[in-house]
Amino acid sequence: MNKKALHDALVAAGLSRLLKDLPALLAPSIHLIATPTPEAALASGSSKIGGIPDLPPDVAWPRWRRFPLAFIAQLRLAELAPYDSEHSLPAYGMLWFFYAARQQTYGADPDDLGSWSVLYRRTTTHLQPRLPPESLPCADRFSACQVHGANDSTLSQLPQSLIKNFDWSDDEQERYDELVSSLSAGTGKYEPHHSVLGHPYMLQDDMQEQCQLMRSGVRNVEDPRIELLCTRSRDWRLLLQLDSDERIHMRWGSSGMLYYWIRWPDLQAGYFADTWLILQSD
Repeated sequence: MNKKALHDALVAAGLSRLLKDLPALLAPSIHLIATPTPEAALASGSSKIGGIPDLPPDVAWPRWRRFPLAFIAQLRLAELAPYDSEHSLPAYGMLWFFYAARQQTYGADPDDLGSWSVLYRRTTTHLQPRLPPESLPCADRFSACQVHGANDSTLSQLPQSLIKNFDWSDDEQERYDELVSSLSAGTGKYEPHHSVLGHPYMLQDDMQEQCQLMRSGVRNVEDPRIELLCTRSRDWRLLLQLDSDERIHMRWGSSGMLYYWIRWPDLQAGYFADTWLILQSD
């Protein structure tokens, strides 16, 4: 939704008093409109979800514990640049996303590191369609979707962490939560919530703190580093949110979502080698 639509939605929900906090709650996002499309109809090197990746010849297929990862998506950044209102992404290049789909790690254990991969190349010449390794199960090979970007604005589900002098009543908090849920559900059953940047649509708990603690190797709640580490948890930013999409046989847990996260300094530097992935489902 655009800013005006979100403004009007708050007013319609009887939350006009919260309009003062709207700038803190909003984050621009790129909505990914995915249309199932035969692989042969997709232009080489174009943005897609599922299907077959177009990779440089010198890039090896990512693996984890000797098994190949499933190809999830590729994003041609020049195609998304018109919708990147804050210029958070590099203007050129390609991102590829992989994940250990059938092993379905959840990003809830430091040992999950390596069960996903995000690759980046600034140049997009000499790309070639790459068939997956024969050892990749058929269930880990998804049908293809053509992808188009669109401008979007997202509301945070964690207003307390963003608003100084938070003064909402319990009733306002409840109505706000209902509004965010209804806006997310309003896209419809067959319009998955795929997006780049912005606030995630969370199905469970705060993911920024989880990213920070898991990437730092925290394994128990008595770790003395937790308090200090949590002061930097807001450095983590959503890079890609991928919804379950039955149209291409892509399901995460029980109709859940994949979230790829990156630290803000790394995103600014165009460094995508150090990310964290979380899977949430109902």
